[in-house]
Amino acid sequence: RDVSALGAVHAPGSASAASDAALVARLSQAGVRWEGPRLEVAQALHVSGDDRHAVLRARVDWTAC
Repeated sequence: RDVSALGAVHAPGSASAASDAALVARLSQAGVRWEGPRLEVAQALHVSGDDRHAVLRARVDWTAC
């Protein structure tokens, strides 16, 4: 329910950040609570980068434990 925590996993202003923030809002409004979520990288592709940074395109699946 803490939308600010999404900043730890999304680039600021990204489409994925906006999508997840909207999802959190909908779940909160519906009174849904998800305990023990687990994230699993299902697929990742290196897009660009250098010695210190990388840009990846990834599909991350969410599951409940």
